[in-house]
Amino acid sequence: MALQLQTSMETLEQPVQERTAEYANHKLEQLVNLDGLTQVANCREQRDLVRILHLRQEAGGRRCIMMQFLPTSYSKLLAP
Repeated sequence: MALQLQTSMETLEQPVQERTAEYANHKLEQLVNLDGLTQVANCREQRDLVRILHLRQEAGGRRCIMMQFLPTSYSKLLAP
C-alpha cells in the first residue's frame, strides 16, 4: 500500500513540476518583453517586431502594425 501511494505521488508530481516550469517561463518572458506599468511591448520586443516586419517585407509579404506602439525612431525604420 505504501509503495503504491509513493508511486502515485511521484506520477502526479512530474506533470505538476512541468506545468509549473512552463508557467514560470511564460511569466519570465512577459517580464522581459512587456513594460510593467503599461503592459505595452518594450524596446526589446519592438525591435523583434521590426525585425519580423523586415523579414516579411523581404519575402514579399504584407506589413501591418499598430504604429501607436512604436516610437518614432522605429517608424523611420519601417518606411519603404
